[in-house]
Amino acid sequence: MSDLPKINLEEFFYGLANEIYCIIKIKNNFPDYSLGDDIDVFCYDSITFSKKILEIGNIYLFQGFEIKVMSTSGYQQTYIDFFYNGNLEFRFDLYQSLPVYKNIKIRPALFSSIIENAVPKKRYFQNQQFNIYLPNAVDDMLIRYIEYHEWYIQRPDKIKHLEYIMKNSDEQSRISLFDKIHYYTELPPTEHTENKKQKNFMSKFWSFEPINRIMNSKYTAKILIHPLISLKTALKK
Repeated sequence: MSDLPKINLEEFFYGLANEIYCIIKIKNNFPDYSLGDDIDVFCYDSITFSKKILEIGNIYLFQGFEIKVMSTSGYQQTYIDFFYNGNLEFRFDLYQSLPVYKNIKIRPALFSSIIENAVPKKRYFQNQQFNIYLPNAVDDMLIRYIEYHEWYIQRPDKIKHLEYIMKNSDEQSRISLFDKIHYYTELPPTEHTENKKQKNFMSKFWSFEPINRIMNSKYTAKILIHPLISLKTALKK
């Protein structure tokens, strides 16, 4: 049994109890995790959400952890990484809008629909009850369907998502799922109808943002920040 320190995920989400969010594809072993795991969270305000994570995470800096923060332009996606002994211990992956998909088009309104229809699940931290928020049953299946459709060519193992849907749904929930698929998604044009500019469809330029945009300056000396990094020069037209 390892004596290495681990972060307490229930402590973090207890501190986030008043935020509006939804955890996407939560692992069955939550709040336990394996080295290098992550958790995907949809939220409306990633800056406020990040600030609260870092305020709670501040205590882990005194246990030898390092924290690195990386955001896209506009904070549409933010990584908050906890490192220990140079290894990625855990990542909070925050989304302020839907991820970019190449093989399926999705109405942006699906993002708020998932958050607003999230269901609470009781948890406890130091004998105090609080809720975490997860997608409802139909949205959970819809997220899995989208991931299957996006990745099945490169990752045949994503068939597990369709198997999960068939195993965990009845006729009525599948009808609700198909209705939501029909309303929120459509297939993009086929490859031969697109010009070469489509090669840049997935281009996203990442930069390490100044931490004082997220945290008060009193925390900046304790959090490790990388210099600005851009992928723009590595991309070809």
